Amino acid sequence: MGFWHCCFRMHQDQGQHTRQTQQGSQQHKYYQSSHRPSSARVRPEPNERDKQAAEALKMEGNLYFGKAKYGAAIEKYTEALTLCPDWSVLLVNRAMCQKKKEAWSLVQQDAEAALSMDSKLLKGHYLLGMALRHAKQLPDSVFHLRQALDLARESNDNIKDEIWHELAQVEFMHWEDRSAQQLHAQQQLQQRMQQVLQLQYHQEATAQGAPANVQQNQTSERAALDQVFQAAKQRLTPGEPASAFTCPLTMEVFRDPVMTPSGLSYERSALLEHIRKVGAFDPITRQTMTAGQLVTNIALRSATLQYLDEHPWAWAECC
Repeated sequence: MGFWHCCFRMHQDQGQHTRQTQQGSQQHKYYQSSHRPSSARVRPEPNERDKQAAEALKMEGNLYFGKAKYGAAIEKYTEALTLCPDWSVLLVNRAMCQKKKEAWSLVQQDAEAALSMDSKLLKGHYLLGMALRHAKQLPDSVFHLRQALDLARESNDNIKDEIWHELAQVEFMHWEDRSAQQLHAQQQLQQRMQQVLQLQYHQEATAQGAPANVQQNQTSERAALDQVFQAAKQRLTPGEPASAFTCPLTMEVFRDPVMTPSGLSYERSALLEHIRKVGAFDPITRQTMTAGQLVTNIALRSATLQYLDEHPWAWAECC
Protein backbone atom coordinates (compact mmCIF):
# COMPACT_ATOMS: atom_id res chain seq x y z
CA MET A 1 0.00 0.00 0.00
CA GLY A 2 2.90 2.35 0.83
CA PHE A 3 4.45 1.74 -2.57
CA TRP A 4 1.31 2.72 -4.52
CA HIS A 5 0.72 5.71 -2.27
CA CYS A 6 4.21 6.86 -3.28
CA CYS A 7 3.33 6.46 -6.98
CA PHE A 8 0.19 8.56 -6.80
CA ARG A 9 1.78 11.08 -4.45
CA MET A 10 4.50 11.63 -7.06
CA HIS A 11 1.80 12.53 -9.61
CA GLN A 12 0.14 14.98 -7.22
CA ASP A 13 3.41 16.60 -6.17
CA GLN A 14 4.17 17.52 -9.76
CA GLY A 15 1.13 19.80 -9.95
CA GLN A 16 1.91 21.21 -6.52
CA HIS A 17 5.47 22.01 -7.63
CA THR A 18 4.12 23.96 -10.64
CA ARG A 19 1.78 26.00 -8.42
CA GLN A 20 4.58 26.73 -5.97
CA THR A 21 6.83 27.91 -8.80
CA GLN A 22 4.12 30.30 -10.01
CA GLN A 23 3.47 31.60 -6.50
CA GLY A 24 7.19 32.13 -6.01
CA SER A 25 7.32 34.23 -9.17
CA GLN A 26 4.36 36.34 -8.05
CA GLN A 27 5.91 36.94 -4.63
CA HIS A 28 9.35 37.55 -6.09
CA LYS A 29 11.02 40.72 -4.77
CA TYR A 30 13.72 41.61 -7.16
CA TYR A 31 15.11 44.82 -5.81
CA GLN A 32 17.83 44.66 -3.20
CA SER A 33 19.13 47.45 -1.04
CA SER A 34 22.38 47.43 -3.03
CA HIS A 35 20.47 48.90 -6.01
CA ARG A 36 19.59 52.02 -4.11
CA PRO A 37 22.14 54.72 -3.36
CA SER A 38 23.28 54.65 0.25
CA SER A 39 23.46 57.75 2.38
CA ALA A 40 27.25 57.83 1.83
CA ARG A 41 26.66 58.28 -1.93
CA VAL A 42 23.98 60.97 -1.75
CA ARG A 43 24.80 63.71 -4.25
CA PRO A 44 23.75 67.34 -4.09
CA GLU A 45 20.69 68.28 -6.12
CA PRO A 46 21.69 69.48 -9.65
CA ASN A 47 21.30 73.20 -10.13
CA GLU A 48 19.19 74.73 -12.86
CA ARG A 49 22.16 75.19 -15.19
CA ASP A 50 23.08 71.50 -14.89
CA LYS A 51 19.48 70.48 -15.58
CA GLN A 52 19.29 72.60 -18.69
CA ALA A 53 22.62 71.27 -19.95
CA ALA A 54 21.53 67.68 -19.27
CA GLU A 55 18.26 68.28 -21.14
CA ALA A 56 20.19 69.62 -24.14
CA LEU A 57 22.50 66.60 -24.09
CA LYS A 58 19.49 64.28 -23.87
CA MET A 59 17.96 65.94 -26.94
CA GLU A 60 21.23 65.48 -28.82
CA GLY A 61 21.30 61.84 -27.77
CA ASN A 62 17.75 61.40 -29.02
CA LEU A 63 18.71 62.85 -32.39
CA TYR A 64 21.66 60.46 -32.68
CA PHE A 65 19.40 57.56 -31.67
CA GLY A 66 16.92 58.50 -34.42
CA LYS A 67 19.78 58.35 -36.91
CA ALA A 68 20.87 54.92 -35.60
CA LYS A 69 24.14 56.38 -34.30
CA TYR A 70 23.91 54.51 -31.03
CA GLY A 71 27.51 54.98 -29.89
CA ALA A 72 27.22 58.75 -30.19
CA ALA A 73 23.87 58.69 -28.42
CA ILE A 74 25.37 56.71 -25.56
CA GLU A 75 28.10 59.31 -25.16
CA LYS A 76 25.53 62.11 -24.89
CA TYR A 77 23.37 60.25 -22.37
CA THR A 78 26.47 59.38 -20.32
CA GLU A 79 27.60 63.01 -20.32
CA ALA A 80 24.14 64.10 -19.23
CA LEU A 81 24.24 61.58 -16.39
CA THR A 82 27.35 63.24 -14.98
CA LEU A 83 25.23 66.36 -14.54
CA CYS A 84 21.99 64.66 -13.41
CA PRO A 85 22.98 61.20 -12.13
CA ASP A 86 19.53 60.46 -10.66
CA TRP A 87 17.59 61.09 -13.87
CA SER A 88 16.23 57.62 -14.61
CA VAL A 89 15.11 58.54 -18.16
CA LEU A 90 18.74 58.92 -19.20
CA LEU A 91 19.52 55.41 -17.99
CA VAL A 92 16.53 53.99 -19.88
CA ASN A 93 17.56 55.85 -23.05
CA ARG A 94 21.11 54.58 -22.76
CA ALA A 95 19.80 51.05 -22.18
CA MET A 96 17.75 51.38 -25.38
CA CYS A 97 20.97 52.15 -27.25
CA GLN A 98 22.72 49.17 -25.65
CA LYS A 99 19.77 47.01 -26.71
CA LYS A 100 20.29 48.07 -30.33
CA LYS A 101 23.96 47.10 -29.96
CA GLU A 102 22.90 43.83 -28.27
CA ALA A 103 25.08 44.63 -25.27
CA TRP A 104 22.70 42.85 -22.92
CA SER A 105 24.84 42.99 -19.77
CA LEU A 106 24.96 46.79 -20.09
CA VAL A 107 21.21 46.88 -20.76
CA GLN A 108 20.69 44.96 -17.52
CA GLN A 109 23.00 47.28 -15.61
CA ASP A 110 21.26 50.48 -16.75
CA ALA A 111 17.74 49.06 -16.39
CA GLU A 112 18.42 47.90 -12.84
CA ALA A 113 19.85 51.30 -11.94
CA ALA A 114 16.83 53.08 -13.43
CA LEU A 115 14.36 50.83 -11.60
CA SER A 116 16.15 51.42 -8.31
CA MET A 117 15.18 55.07 -8.76
CA ASP A 118 11.65 54.45 -10.05
CA SER A 119 10.10 50.98 -9.76
CA LYS A 120 7.21 51.95 -12.05
CA LEU A 121 9.29 52.51 -15.18
CA LEU A 122 7.54 50.56 -17.92
CA LYS A 123 10.52 50.49 -20.28
CA GLY A 124 12.85 49.77 -17.38
CA HIS A 125 11.00 46.53 -16.62
CA TYR A 126 10.72 45.69 -20.32
CA LEU A 127 14.42 46.19 -21.01
CA LEU A 128 15.44 44.32 -17.90
CA GLY A 129 13.14 41.45 -18.81
CA MET A 130 14.76 41.17 -22.25
CA ALA A 131 18.26 41.39 -20.82
CA LEU A 132 17.52 38.66 -18.28
CA ARG A 133 16.17 36.43 -21.05
CA HIS A 134 19.51 36.67 -22.83
CA ALA A 135 21.22 35.94 -19.51
CA LYS A 136 19.07 32.77 -19.24
CA GLN A 137 17.53 34.03 -16.00
CA LEU A 138 14.05 33.11 -17.16
CA PRO A 139 12.01 33.33 -13.90
CA ASP A 140 13.32 36.87 -13.26
CA SER A 141 12.71 37.75 -16.91
CA VAL A 142 9.08 36.62 -16.61
CA PHE A 143 8.62 38.70 -13.47
CA HIS A 144 9.80 41.94 -15.09
CA LEU A 145 7.99 41.37 -18.37
CA ARG A 146 4.74 40.82 -16.48
CA GLN A 147 5.37 44.03 -14.56
CA ALA A 148 5.94 45.84 -17.86
CA LEU A 149 2.78 44.36 -19.37
CA ASP A 150 0.66 45.46 -16.39
CA LEU A 151 2.06 48.99 -16.58
CA ALA A 152 1.50 49.14 -20.36
CA ARG A 153 -2.11 48.05 -19.93
CA GLU A 154 -2.70 50.61 -17.20
CA SER A 155 -1.41 53.40 -19.43
CA ASN A 156 -2.82 51.89 -22.65
CA ASP A 157 0.63 52.10 -24.21
CA ASN A 158 0.91 50.64 -27.71
CA ILE A 159 4.02 48.75 -26.65
CA LYS A 160 1.84 46.25 -24.78
CA ASP A 161 1.53 43.94 -27.80
CA GLU A 162 5.29 43.90 -28.21
CA ILE A 163 5.73 43.10 -24.53
CA TRP A 164 3.13 40.32 -24.76
CA HIS A 165 5.02 38.57 -27.56
CA GLU A 166 8.30 38.88 -25.66
CA LEU A 167 6.65 37.48 -22.53
CA ALA A 168 5.19 34.59 -24.52
CA GLN A 169 8.63 33.62 -25.83
CA VAL A 170 10.17 33.68 -22.36
CA GLU A 171 7.27 31.79 -20.78
CA PHE A 172 7.51 29.07 -23.42
CA MET A 173 11.31 28.85 -23.07
CA HIS A 174 10.85 28.52 -19.31
CA TRP A 175 8.29 25.75 -19.80
CA GLU A 176 10.58 23.88 -22.20
CA ASP A 177 13.39 23.93 -19.64
CA ARG A 178 11.14 22.80 -16.79
CA SER A 179 9.38 20.10 -18.79
CA ALA A 180 12.66 18.61 -20.00
CA GLN A 181 13.92 18.40 -16.42
CA GLN A 182 10.64 16.92 -15.18
CA LEU A 183 10.55 14.31 -17.96
CA HIS A 184 14.07 13.24 -17.14
CA ALA A 185 13.24 13.00 -13.44
CA GLN A 186 10.10 10.98 -14.20
CA GLN A 187 12.01 8.52 -16.37
CA GLN A 188 14.59 7.97 -13.65
CA LEU A 189 11.90 7.51 -11.01
CA GLN A 190 9.96 5.10 -13.22
CA GLN A 191 13.04 2.97 -13.77
CA ARG A 192 13.77 2.98 -10.05
CA MET A 193 10.22 1.92 -9.17
CA GLN A 194 10.31 -0.87 -11.74
CA GLN A 195 13.50 -2.17 -10.11
CA VAL A 196 11.88 -2.05 -6.67
CA LEU A 197 8.83 -3.90 -7.98
CA GLN A 198 11.00 -6.55 -9.63
CA LEU A 199 12.87 -7.14 -6.38
CA GLN A 200 9.58 -7.38 -4.47
CA TYR A 201 8.21 -9.92 -6.95
CA HIS A 202 11.35 -12.02 -6.71
CA GLN A 203 11.18 -12.07 -2.92
CA GLU A 204 7.50 -13.05 -2.98
CA ALA A 205 8.01 -15.78 -5.59
CA THR A 206 10.89 -17.41 -3.68
CA ALA A 207 9.33 -17.08 -0.24
CA GLN A 208 7.90 -20.18 1.44
CA GLY A 209 4.18 -20.43 0.83
CA ALA A 210 4.24 -17.88 -2.01
CA PRO A 211 0.79 -17.31 -3.59
CA ALA A 212 0.19 -18.85 -6.99
CA ASN A 213 -0.93 -15.58 -8.54
CA VAL A 214 2.39 -13.72 -8.11
CA GLN A 215 2.85 -13.46 -11.88
CA GLN A 216 -0.66 -12.11 -12.35
CA ASN A 217 -0.13 -9.50 -9.63
CA GLN A 218 3.15 -8.50 -11.23
CA THR A 219 1.50 -7.89 -14.59
CA SER A 220 -1.40 -5.83 -13.20
CA GLU A 221 0.80 -3.71 -10.94
CA ARG A 222 3.27 -2.97 -13.74
CA ALA A 223 0.35 -1.85 -15.92
CA ALA A 224 -0.95 0.43 -13.16
CA LEU A 225 2.54 1.89 -12.68
CA ASP A 226 2.81 2.63 -16.40
CA GLN A 227 -0.57 4.39 -16.32
CA VAL A 228 0.57 6.65 -13.48
CA PHE A 229 3.66 7.77 -15.36
CA GLN A 230 1.80 8.08 -18.63
CA ALA A 231 -0.68 10.45 -16.99
CA ALA A 232 2.20 12.49 -15.57
CA LYS A 233 3.82 12.63 -19.01
CA GLN A 234 0.62 13.86 -20.65
CA ARG A 235 0.65 16.90 -18.36
CA LEU A 236 3.87 17.90 -20.08
CA THR A 237 2.63 17.21 -23.61
CA PRO A 238 1.46 20.19 -25.72
CA GLY A 239 -2.08 20.15 -27.06
CA GLU A 240 -4.65 22.51 -28.57
CA PRO A 241 -5.58 25.59 -26.49
CA ALA A 242 -9.13 25.51 -25.16
CA SER A 243 -11.56 27.33 -27.45
CA ALA A 244 -12.89 29.37 -24.51
CA PHE A 245 -9.56 31.23 -24.45
CA THR A 246 -9.13 31.80 -28.19
CA CYS A 247 -10.55 34.56 -30.37
CA PRO A 248 -13.16 33.35 -32.92
CA LEU A 249 -11.66 35.72 -35.51
CA THR A 250 -7.94 34.97 -35.16
CA MET A 251 -8.19 31.49 -33.59
CA GLU A 252 -5.31 32.61 -31.35
CA VAL A 253 -5.10 32.83 -27.57
CA PHE A 254 -6.57 36.07 -26.19
CA ARG A 255 -4.18 38.75 -25.04
CA ASP A 256 -6.53 41.79 -25.01
CA PRO A 257 -10.15 40.60 -25.30
CA VAL A 258 -13.01 43.05 -25.66
CA MET A 259 -16.75 42.43 -25.38
CA THR A 260 -19.36 43.65 -27.86
CA PRO A 261 -22.91 44.76 -26.93
CA SER A 262 -24.07 41.24 -27.94
CA GLY A 263 -21.92 39.77 -25.14
CA LEU A 264 -19.36 38.04 -27.37
CA SER A 265 -15.63 38.56 -26.97
CA TYR A 266 -12.96 39.09 -29.61
CA GLU A 267 -9.32 40.13 -29.75
CA ARG A 268 -9.32 43.94 -29.72
CA SER A 269 -7.01 44.51 -32.70
CA ALA A 270 -8.82 41.92 -34.84
CA LEU A 271 -12.26 43.36 -34.07
CA LEU A 272 -11.16 46.94 -34.72
CA GLU A 273 -9.76 45.83 -38.07
CA HIS A 274 -13.08 44.12 -38.83
CA ILE A 275 -14.99 47.32 -38.04
CA ARG A 276 -12.64 49.39 -40.18
CA LYS A 277 -12.50 47.10 -43.22
CA VAL A 278 -15.77 45.13 -43.17
CA GLY A 279 -18.33 47.09 -41.22
CA ALA A 280 -19.54 48.27 -37.81
CA PHE A 281 -21.31 45.11 -36.73
CA ASP A 282 -20.63 42.04 -34.59
CA PRO A 283 -18.92 39.42 -36.80
CA ILE A 284 -21.09 36.59 -35.45
CA THR A 285 -24.43 38.08 -34.40
CA ARG A 286 -24.32 40.82 -37.09
CA GLN A 287 -25.67 43.29 -34.52
CA THR A 288 -24.62 46.86 -35.32
CA MET A 289 -22.12 48.49 -33.00
CA THR A 290 -19.32 51.06 -32.85
CA ALA A 291 -15.74 50.91 -31.60
CA GLY A 292 -16.76 53.13 -28.69
CA GLN A 293 -19.11 50.44 -27.40
CA LEU A 294 -16.37 47.85 -26.91
CA VAL A 295 -15.54 47.00 -23.32
CA THR A 296 -12.32 45.37 -22.12
CA ASN A 297 -13.14 41.89 -20.84
CA ILE A 298 -10.91 41.94 -17.79
CA ALA A 299 -12.37 38.72 -16.39
CA LEU A 300 -11.62 36.79 -19.58
CA ARG A 301 -8.16 38.32 -19.79
CA SER A 302 -7.38 37.19 -16.24
CA ALA A 303 -8.86 33.74 -16.87
CA THR A 304 -6.74 33.38 -20.01
CA LEU A 305 -3.58 34.23 -18.10
CA GLN A 306 -4.52 31.68 -15.44
CA TYR A 307 -5.10 29.08 -18.16
CA LEU A 308 -1.66 29.83 -19.60
CA ASP A 309 -0.11 29.47 -16.15
CA GLU A 310 -1.74 26.05 -15.77
CA HIS A 311 -0.97 24.99 -19.37
CA PRO A 312 2.33 26.80 -20.10
CA TRP A 313 2.88 24.91 -23.36
CA ALA A 314 0.05 27.07 -24.76
CA TRP A 315 2.35 30.10 -24.65
CA ALA A 316 3.75 28.80 -27.94
CA GLU A 317 0.48 29.91 -29.55
CA CYS A 318 1.11 33.49 -28.34
CA CYS A 319 4.62 33.99 -29.70
